[in-house]
Amino acid sequence: MPDHGCCRKKCCEKVTEEDRVALFNGFWELANFDAQNVFLSRPVRQQGVKRRRPRAKKAVHSANPRKKNRLVFDKAYSKAYYVNVGGCDVAVCKVFFLATFDISSGRLTRAVGKQRASGGVSPGDRRGRYDHCKQRLPSEAVDRVKSHINSFPAYARSQNRRKYLSCDLNLCKMYTLYEEQCKKDGIQPVKLWAYQKIFNNQLVFPSA
Repeated sequence: MPDHGCCRKKCCEKVTEEDRVALFNGFWELANFDAQNVFLSRPVRQQGVKRRRPRAKKAVHSANPRKKNRLVFDKAYSKAYYVNVGGCDVAVCKVFFLATFDISSGRLTRAVGKQRASGGVSPGDRRGRYDHCKQRLPSEAVDRVKSHINSFPAYARSQNRRKYLSCDLNLCKMYTLYEEQCKKDGIQPVKLWAYQKIFNNQLVFPSA
């Protein structure tokens, strides 16, 4: 396990290397992003700051010109980190917590933040689950894609109404030609997922 050195909480004295290995294996054996986030967020406790140090407000200058400079205030709450050893919660520092599970500070922050926003229930993993169907394409763009697809030779089988492309054509080649044509005409092409959706659902089907 990564060694971060002892801190004022004396984490390395309270949690042995064997305990850390067991915690590490228990976390990564879950092999499910949602379950791992729940695992991470539960032992992190947030509470209001009991004592504030007097600090002057300061302006943070952003490198992004579209973002206005803003004032930074003292944080409203603090976090305490725990690991379960022998059925007991042992308080550790954040560095020790991150090193034990071999995760980044960003991942832990996102997991805890999502749990707070959802009332203590960690929401499901939304990576790669964006629904493109919610995007409505302009009718002009759809008609242009249809016209482009219909410009390719296709044939129909007698036993059904489906159309099939010739064997030397495929979706990637067609989309590349479509992009080139849009570039010549000075028009923004639709994304590949939109082109494929129109291709599959509205016009022709791939060759068998």
